Amino acid sequence: MEVFKRFPQKPPFHPLLKCKEACREGSALGKMVNFAFMVGRLPSCKLAILETYLIAFWRH
Repeated sequence: MEVFKRFPQKPPFHPLLKCKEACREGSALGKMVNFAFMVGRLPSCKLAILETYLIAFWRH
């Protein structure tokens, strides 16, 4: 995904150690896709919508 080239990440995957091994990969992938989706939507978002996305993203 292009977004990870533009915005390199060093996510803290240690919270995923609490998950069963079978769920870890899916959870990590889901968070990466969610981040990419959110960053892709940023240019077209209005401030109120952006705030909603950010709050929802950081709660998960």
